[in-house]
Amino acid sequence: MNQRVQKYSGVLLLILALLTVANGVYFSVQNRHATRCQAEYNSQFIEQINTRAKISESDRESLVKLVKQVIGSQDRETSRKALAEYVETLERNDEYRKKHPLRELPKTATC
Repeated sequence: MNQRVQKYSGVLLLILALLTVANGVYFSVQNRHATRCQAEYNSQFIEQINTRAKISESDRESLVKLVKQVIGSQDRETSRKALAEYVETLERNDEYRKKHPLRELPKTATC
């Protein structure tokens, strides 16, 4: 009986060792996939943030230019021209936003 217990104990330990190795491999692959997915998400998020920042900066610069020109102008024509340039910038940025909509980011839960 003692030999039988030792034999089955050895087989059981071998099975446990194989399951442990398989478990380690499985979770290693899962971890690599999640890391790759999160890196892609971060890359897309940064790209979108940078795009939004550039457009917002253009809008802000255009507004500052408009205010300075209106405050510093002595005639209505200069003010009208400054306002027209401001509206043109806003329209150009809006058109860019329409032509280049921000991609929907992947849900991190799918990683």
